[in-house]
Amino acid sequence: MQDFSAWHFARHFSSFQAASLILGVEPNNSSEEQRERIQIVVQRLKHSYTVIKAVIKAAIFKSQNEEEALKAELKNYAQSVGLLSDDLDIFCFEYYSFDRKTPLAQWFEDEEQSDFKVQRFTRREIARWLKVNGLESAYPFNIGLPPALAETALQSQHVVTAEPFAR
Repeated sequence: MQDFSAWHFARHFSSFQAASLILGVEPNNSSEEQRERIQIVVQRLKHSYTVIKAVIKAAIFKSQNEEEALKAELKNYAQSVGLLSDDLDIFCFEYYSFDRKTPLAQWFEDEEQSDFKVQRFTRREIARWLKVNGLESAYPFNIGLPPALAETALQSQHVVTAEPFAR
């Protein structure tokens, strides 16, 4: 059994680090065979990030009559496959007004900032995503979270509230 105790201090994870730990592989010491397995998990993480990113982007560049449908769609994805990166989470909830003049809209337009490869994911969001998707992890991502946050992550209520764009 690997000793992952050093990772208990990490607050954010790259997709490769998260995928490695989910599979029980030390991210800094993986074999070629392990990296092939890790890439399968990375692709699932990427899909989940891409889905939620597309839904939120559509909400920003929406027409007025599309707003309610997009909010419902966001709620649906957030409860299932959606995986928010730390940047996307911060921008979404710091800027409640979804329009083209906010830093969130500018972030979407800058592919260097919004590209999946550069995203970092919080342990809380990874724990939530694993739970809502019914996936097991060799590494307990809820370790190191304050008890209230750990419980919230396990209850799968991170993004979804009565109003999907409000915390």
